[in-house]
Amino acid sequence: WDLGSLIMVLYDMVMIPMQAYDMPENTFLDFMEWTTRLFWTFDIFFSCITGVVMTDGSVEYNIRIILKRYAKTWLTMDLIIVLSDWSEVVFSSGGVAMLSFARTTRIVRIVRLLRLVRMQEIMANVTERIQSETLGPLVQVCKVLIVLLTISHFTGCLWFAV
Repeated sequence: WDLGSLIMVLYDMVMIPMQAYDMPENTFLDFMEWTTRLFWTFDIFFSCITGVVMTDGSVEYNIRIILKRYAKTWLTMDLIIVLSDWSEVVFSSGGVAMLSFARTTRIVRIVRLLRLVRMQEIMANVTERIQSETLGPLVQVCKVLIVLLTISHFTGCLWFAV
C-alpha cells in the first residue's frame, strides 16, 4: 500500500502543476483522476485499520489506539484533501453556477500537494524495508533525483504559466 501511495503522490506531483494549462480531455487522464480520488478515499479507511509501530518497536493492532494516533496525525489533512477532490465532482455535475465553482475547486487541487509531506513518511517506510547494501545507496540517489526533477518540473510549469 505504501508503494501505491508513493506512486500516487508522484503522479500528483507531475499532474497538479499541469492544471495551470487547459489540457485536452483524455481517457487516461480521466481514469487516473478517478483512480487517485478513489485511492486516497480508500486510504483513509485503510489507515484506520492498519497497525502502527510504537516507539518500542512493537506493532499495535488495537483499533482504538490506531484511530487515536491517526486522528492526531494525518486524519485532518487527509479529510481536507479528499473532501476537496470530491467537492469538484459534486459541483461539476451541477448547473452553470455550479460549473464555475467547480473550476474554482480545480485551483484547490493544489491542496493535494500537501500529500508531499506524507511522502517523507512513505519513503522512510519503503527505505526501512530495503535490506540490501547495494540497493540502499541507489534509493538515496533516486530520492535526490526525484527532488531535482520535481523542482525542475514546478519551475518549468510556473515559467510557462506566467
